Amino acid sequence: MVRASARALLAACLSFLLLPGVRGEPIPDTPALQRPVTLRGERRTLGETLAELSKLSGVPLSVDEHCESAALAAGAADCPLRDLMTALAAASRLEWRAEADGSYRLRGPAFLPPLMDTAALLRLLSDACPPWARPAPDSGPPPAVSRSALMEQVYALLRRSARDRVDEGGEVPFADFPLIARQALMEHWRGMIRSDAAESLAPRWCVPADRLALRFHDPAQGIVVWGVAVRQDPPAPPTGAAARPGSRAEPEWLGVGANIGYQPGAVRWKPPPEPERGVLLSEAALAFAERARIGVVIADGGGLPAGEPKGATVSEGLAALLPEGERSRYRWESDGRACWLTRREAPAAAIAAEVTQRRQALLAALPPEYGEFLALPPSLAWSALGAAWVTLWHSFSPAERRPGRVVTAAQLSPEQRRQLIAALQGAAVHAIWMLLERAL
Repeated sequence: MVRASARALLAACLSFLLLPGVRGEPIPDTPALQRPVTLRGERRTLGETLAELSKLSGVPLSVDEHCESAALAAGAADCPLRDLMTALAAASRLEWRAEADGSYRLRGPAFLPPLMDTAALLRLLSDACPPWARPAPDSGPPPAVSRSALMEQVYALLRRSARDRVDEGGEVPFADFPLIARQALMEHWRGMIRSDAAESLAPRWCVPADRLALRFHDPAQGIVVWGVAVRQDPPAPPTGAAARPGSRAEPEWLGVGANIGYQPGAVRWKPPPEPERGVLLSEAALAFAERARIGVVIADGGGLPAGEPKGATVSEGLAALLPEGERSRYRWESDGRACWLTRREAPAAAIAAEVTQRRQALLAALPPEYGEFLALPPSLAWSALGAAWVTLWHSFSPAERRPGRVVTAAQLSPEQRRQLIAALQGAAVHAIWMLLERAL
């Protein structure tokens, strides 16, 4: 049955996506918050950034547990703390709240998904996808095609004048591609969409309770400290082969992609090793902030290649760092002596009508709690869903979270099992919600 509120919920979703960011209540203009701070520019988690700022300023700053592992690049030179706090809230789309003890806390929306029947939910999500995006039963993953090989194939199909334009560093509009090149790119793109859809429509975590588990890791090994895994039984011995006395093959637990990079109060950002590359936007912006004696925060877009800083003003210098091809997607905003990078949201009119129709039908069939959750910008929605994992984390004692421990869903309490499955369901719903826009 279609709920009468579905249209209103969808309108709320689309209007919320137009908001430039969540600012919350005004930050008071006190002497303590006007004190300039110098923060060494680097990439950290939000929790680490606020802990460092608290040491530097003497003002206690914190963030909700389910948001503290968000990674961002931040740095400042002689920047008023209040301005940097504004930039941090705007870049992360969170809200500052003044606490009774004089501290300040960044608050974010929290979402605890309601439990649904998994089989019914997966049918609902499949119906929401366009037919071509639904993976065929037992189709397996699409054949792997490297991006470089695809680009070489497309390049060879271009007209000579178009190839010359590419060789000179120019761009060729998709409409100018030969039909066969457009078809190759679209089929590659559709294969990627089908592969992504399969992760949510045929999830590997949809197994019996004794084959699904939570696996705890050693926090020293990296930011991912626990995750969801499924049991992979060892291969059977060859026919007629006798097992060696005393030997017993142990089942292997394989991660299913739902790794939780979270441990309250103990997360440390560890960047993965990277191949040789040019200067990234986050690196260039942090270096610029130090020279210009300002504050800079980048939560999204920091991995873009950086342009050359030029211009007579701070705004001109930061604008020049953005690659030309990304200026329609990102822009700099500022408050006082702090600046942050924000993504330009697509206007509602730019969202395809079929996306709107399919999302509206999906909203109508989901529990009403999903309305506000799906209205959130993507990164904020993911943080909000983190509240479900935080709740589940706190249901285990420190001894139960010891590194190396594997606890199956069958061993969980009924409430823990409900929380686990509901969190996995919420992630699947959000993935399909976002996939609709990519696919259409």
